[in-house]
Amino acid sequence: MFRMHRPSFDLLHETLVRDYGLRAACNMCSEEALGIFLWTVDSPQSVSEVQNRFKRFTETVHRKFNHVFKCLVLFAADIIRPIDPQIRNVQERLQDPKFFPHFNGCIGVINGTHIPVTVPAKNMINHFGRHGYSSQNVMGVCDFNMRYISAVAGWPGSAHDTRVFK
Repeated sequence: MFRMHRPSFDLLHETLVRDYGLRAACNMCSEEALGIFLWTVDSPQSVSEVQNRFKRFTETVHRKFNHVFKCLVLFAADIIRPIDPQIRNVQERLQDPKFFPHFNGCIGVINGTHIPVTVPAKNMINHFGRHGYSSQNVMGVCDFNMRYISAVAGWPGSAHDTRVFK
């Protein structure tokens, strides 16, 4: 249901509890909170579907979803970063004479995408982009070893890619 094997779930849960503040509440264990988050973002599911599946109130679903999300944002800040923040080493492939003059100083590759979202009607105009649906503009940067070194999410779909980049 969570698009990961049980050992991966357990390792993610253990890391979030130990290092990023994921904790149980009086009526819900931290495993269930993580499960609610993963199940919600997997498909994505509506709040009413989550309520029916986990037999929880709307307020509880919102509160625990936000709690897990905040823990994952802290986790992401630690893992989505360059291994060498000063980018002192030039990638071996770029030292080849056929690439070097064109890609001198290049540290990776950047791309953006629009993720469909459901937003309240009052925010719809901000999220309605050129693709014809409401979305969030997400930008990612990878190094030449295909590791994310930067990610920016949360911009409304109407935001131009250049604005997100700047």
